[in-house]
Amino acid sequence: QTDAETLAAWLAIQEEKLTGIGEPGMDEKAVEKQLKEAQSLDSDMLRKSSDHDSVNSEGQVVLAQAECDHDDVRQTLEDINQRWEDLAEGVSGKTRQLKDMAERLREMNDVLNDLKGALGKYEDKMASVTDSTDKRKNLDRLRNLQDEVDSLTSQVEYAKNFLDGLVADAPEGTETTGLQEQCDDVARR
Repeated sequence: QTDAETLAAWLAIQEEKLTGIGEPGMDEKAVEKQLKEAQSLDSDMLRKSSDHDSVNSEGQVVLAQAECDHDDVRQTLEDINQRWEDLAEGVSGKTRQLKDMAERLREMNDVLNDLKGALGKYEDKMASVTDSTDKRKNLDRLRNLQDEVDSLTSQVEYAKNFLDGLVADAPEGTETTGLQEQCDDVARR
């Protein structure tokens, strides 16, 4: 019974840790931290699986050798096994959820950084065009530059749509202002 009680207490702590991880937000670093916590829980479960197996084996021995019915032992084993299974499923689901969000946030940040870089180049080109005194040449350069900037429109739309998908999938109450402001800034530029 002592091993079962110890395992039950350990499960309670791990269940609390899983709950404490919370829902993923829109901050890539925070999501990466949450993911590490979930992966740590998964590792802890792997290390503790021999204790879980031992409690089950000992319980089965007690049940097999008992001359009378031990409903309390059977119930304790069922409870521990159900909690173990629920925790394993919870950790696995949380890890998948966080990996998916981390990947999507990395992609969003990559898209925004690429757009910011491209816009910075075009702004530099624009500044160099206005430095020239040859107006005809300036006009041709501006037209070419406008064509290049227009080609970014689809990338900006992709970023907006991608962000809309992230916001739609985010848990209620998730802070999305930072990414939305970055996306709006790129669209304005």
